[in-house]
Amino acid sequence: MNERFRPNTFERLEQGSQARAAQIEAFQESFAPDNPEVSIAKSHEKAAIMAVVPLLLVMLSAACGGGEAEPTLTATKTNTETPTQTSTATATFTEIPTRTSTPTPTETPKLQIPTIEILDDTFTGSELLATGLIRPEAIVVNPINGSVYFVMQSTSSNEEYVATIEGNEVVYKFPGTGDPWGGYHVTKIAFNTRGELFVYSQTWIDGYIRVYDAKTQEKIIEIENPFPESLQNYQQVRSVAGNPVDNKFYMSVWTDGPIISFDPHTGEFVRHTPENIVDRLNMCIDSLEDMYLGDFWVWDEYLDYLPAGEVGQKFEFVNLREVVEGLVGDYEVFPIHGLACDNSQNRILVSGYAYSEGVDSSPVIILSVDPKTHIVSPIAVLTSDTSMSFKGMDVDSKGNIYFITHDGTYQNYGNNGNLFKLVKN
Repeated sequence: MNERFRPNTFERLEQGSQARAAQIEAFQESFAPDNPEVSIAKSHEKAAIMAVVPLLLVMLSAACGGGEAEPTLTATKTNTETPTQTSTATATFTEIPTRTSTPTPTETPKLQIPTIEILDDTFTGSELLATGLIRPEAIVVNPINGSVYFVMQSTSSNEEYVATIEGNEVVYKFPGTGDPWGGYHVTKIAFNTRGELFVYSQTWIDGYIRVYDAKTQEKIIEIENPFPESLQNYQQVRSVAGNPVDNKFYMSVWTDGPIISFDPHTGEFVRHTPENIVDRLNMCIDSLEDMYLGDFWVWDEYLDYLPAGEVGQKFEFVNLREVVEGLVGDYEVFPIHGLACDNSQNRILVSGYAYSEGVDSSPVIILSVDPKTHIVSPIAVLTSDTSMSFKGMDVDSKGNIYFITHDGTYQNYGNNGNLFKLVKN
């Protein structure tokens, strides 16, 4: 075990413990009758109603003369070397959107594809791998085969899934958060070098850690509500990364601020208390086990840095402001919004917004940082005519960069996510 964090092992709250049972009982009592037979009857009644709803909606649509096709999700793969050759495939899902607003043909939102200007000549171009993604979030790359996994919602509810691209189709692979009616959903994902996919999901009512073998789709381990009451059972995991050396997963946890490691084969959690490190939204670990953390919301122009075996410290950039001003002119602050450790090139990838007050749409800038000299170099600038959100970034073993953008305007917020690849020479 790496002792660099001065770990203190703690026991998780077992699923069968009296404390957890009391929590579940109290929760159930607030929403269900005391009589178990009544509860079961109500459950069957609800299931029957939910089963009939899609059929009723179809009949209603037909009666109104709608005749609309069922919702589709489009994955488009573009060859940048021959832009005129584009193949498009459609992945069709059977869910009927009972809770989302379905625009009429005259109200169909225009897909907003950002413009990408590549400034690093070691990249040959960019590829649009998928578009029309529904509220995409985190993105990770499987180091075994370079396949890309990302979090997105389903076509008919708020439930989140972990999806991938197979051929030209977007395919749901693993579950994320499972509360279709709740307003609070968090799904975090990460890979280790064994191709094991870590999925953390959290809603108001429950939370899970699940680890899968991405190749076989076998579930390796599942833990319900993994954190004990002493750490506030429903607190959020803000970021997670796989350690390429010990293949454990390291989490940055909100409110308590520790780093928590998790062994997917033993189920052991280890709570670490590094000095000068706070919870962060982005995390990556390089091949030397050095950890970098960044956070968009604190508007810092530095990273938290935890070198192996040492105390946490600030990782400050030598020339960040000069580089960003040279690209977009004057700006106020450059909050970090994406972070990835490119171990193939021994560099850190950082993305963020050049923010200025009163500017509606700030460009997103992807930068390369030398971990030894702290010198910043520009890779690409993303611009859009609308409000654009940058939803995550990762890198494969060849140095290709993958990232997700989303049109942040209200009317297009449903299914206007895009998945891009910057192609390395």
